[in-house]
Amino acid sequence: MASLAVSTSTIATPTLDGDDGTKWWSKHEQKVGMWIEARFPHPRNLDTILMDARHGSDFPDHLLVEFSADGESWDKRIEAKGA
Repeated sequence: MASLAVSTSTIATPTLDGDDGTKWWSKHEQKVGMWIEARFPHPRNLDTILMDARHGSDFPDHLLVEFSADGESWDKRIEAKGA
């Protein structure tokens, strides 16, 4: 089972529950430095990260996806900035 950590005080459990009917959001206006981290008990291959932006502006202005095998050194894989 994976665990999550977030930069806000909200509980992010629905992010990994596998249920399309639930979702997580920060409940805060986006600010520089906000983050969400998924931790897995063993190495995994991830081929998809799905973001559901059903509510118009419900998407990140700047997205950075990094991977780490040890939680100390990070490898940037994806970076995208909004218009």
